[in-house]
Amino acid sequence: MSVERVIETPQEGARRLSDQWIRKGYIPEALHCYKSLEDKEIYYRFRLKNAEGDKEMRPMHRNESGFFIIGEPPGIKDKPKPLYGLQYVALYKEGKVYIVEGEWNADHLNKFFEINDVLGKYFAITSGGCTSAQGADWTPLSERKCILWADNDQSGTDYIDAVIQALSPLGCTIKCIDIEVLQLSEGGDVVDWLQL
Repeated sequence: MSVERVIETPQEGARRLSDQWIRKGYIPEALHCYKSLEDKEIYYRFRLKNAEGDKEMRPMHRNESGFFIIGEPPGIKDKPKPLYGLQYVALYKEGKVYIVEGEWNADHLNKFFEINDVLGKYFAITSGGCTSAQGADWTPLSERKCILWADNDQSGTDYIDAVIQALSPLGCTIKCIDIEVLQLSEGGDVVDWLQL
């Protein structure tokens, strides 16, 4: 007799784990997969938002049984964290790297590049939220051409300052988008600009 092992899909895991917020009126917005340079799954983050604009974002990873649990995998907890979009760094060796705050912004910018048939010439990555830059492993971007795009608020400026500090010893060419020229509202970001 053979026993078939059930493996939960990331979508099933995110839905199950986010149920407590969904019952409070939050709507699932995105599921972000952190991958290695070799394009292998490391862990996920799911994102929900309610009608008031409050967000909930949580990491999740597979356990030994193939089901998802909340939290980052044990292997990365005490190390610098991988960048989101890391697989593009190996895939597009000559591409210019846009660095934005948050997975949501990176996904939308990469979709824009894909629609305009320039994904590869440009691609977007992030370390995550506004306080994530110092805990990330930026070394895969050594000597790359990087374009930094801050959210239009103080936390966005602080994030980009921390990214500059992390990239400066790596021999990167660093340019910053002049966000004042974009005329975004307070807190406006890449996604807001794409919707103008």
